[in-house]
Amino acid sequence: MRIGMLLDNDFRSDPRVFNEAKALCKGGNEVHIFCFSFGNLQLDQQIEGIFIHRFLLKKFIKDALFILMNFIPFYTWLWYYIGSKAVKKYQIEALHAHDLYMSGAAMLIKRKFGIPLTLDLHENFPAAIKSYKWIHKFPHRFFVQVNQWEIKENNLLSNADSIIVLSQHYAAYLKSKYPNLAQKNFVVYPNVPDVKQLTDFDSAKGVEELSDGFWLFYFGGISERRGVFLVLDALKTELSAFQNIRLLLVGPVDKAEKQRFESVLNDQSLKDRVIYFPWRNISELPSLINASAVCLSPIEKNPQHDSGIANKVFQYMLFAKPLLVSNSTPQSELVSEAGCGLIFESGNTKDFAEKVLELYKNQYLAEIGEKGKKVILSTYNLENFGKEINKIYA
Repeated sequence: MRIGMLLDNDFRSDPRVFNEAKALCKGGNEVHIFCFSFGNLQLDQQIEGIFIHRFLLKKFIKDALFILMNFIPFYTWLWYYIGSKAVKKYQIEALHAHDLYMSGAAMLIKRKFGIPLTLDLHENFPAAIKSYKWIHKFPHRFFVQVNQWEIKENNLLSNADSIIVLSQHYAAYLKSKYPNLAQKNFVVYPNVPDVKQLTDFDSAKGVEELSDGFWLFYFGGISERRGVFLVLDALKTELSAFQNIRLLLVGPVDKAEKQRFESVLNDQSLKDRVIYFPWRNISELPSLINASAVCLSPIEKNPQHDSGIANKVFQYMLFAKPLLVSNSTPQSELVSEAGCGLIFESGNTKDFAEKVLELYKNQYLAEIGEKGKKVILSTYNLENFGKEINKIYA
């Protein structure tokens, strides 16, 4: 089947999209991804059997159109135009739209061409957008109208033939919230890793910047809602007497919190205890994980984060590192099931520090980490869950 994916970013920026496309190609489908190019990327190319079709657009224009989406739906109209031309040109037989905000245009295209639509929910978007700090500043809050997403959600979901979600927990939440969706074809596809791709990278290479110490590692977006400031606060307070416990951070900082982050990072009490990289290539992730003692996912427990498990958690587990995660439901259930780490109460700095010290004093970290790796290799991987999304198109 010829599947057209609608994505409002460049597809290589999201491993979930790339992995799903690879799985669908392996299942005998022909996958075309329609996305944006914000720079000098080749407009049309083929990568691992996936057809990529990019459309040039300035990033600031895309951001402005997104902000206005609930005020004047220029963004929906733009994607309706792009998608309609693409469906006709490449004879697309089924649509696969990534995230709730792409479903409006996808719904119109579905009606125009009479083709089935799969809606792929990367997160609980109505809850997520409420947590973005920049949204609540003037004039953004006037144009974005965050509550409109909650109002429109049921209608947008109802028009999809299949809905892909991150977890059974989120599927149950949506079915309970909207009983009319109970008979929908829900498919669970977590952010599972492509084991072969990640294990092909050099994991033995050291990280020169890391001195001796017990290194905690966090990889991903940096913000308060992701729990990073809680970790930094714990180092300054509850863990101040344990100078050997250090933190490696990798990832972009939310613009609205950049000044606060820089201020905390410049605190003298954290000197020589925190190393921060704004970006590292995914090929370096195995070596960064291996150089660390414990890997973190300290996200706040809220409706957004309770929708699924971040890529990083599965990646940490694949490389046999013990985890320390917040009690956000899906990730805490996974860590408990695998026995591969400890869980702390979201927002509780003292509890986080106590769990860090429990791991710091534990002589069996390697054995704990191996339990996580075993679960990834046996269950939570692209090979297994790729079969689930192929069932939609079979």
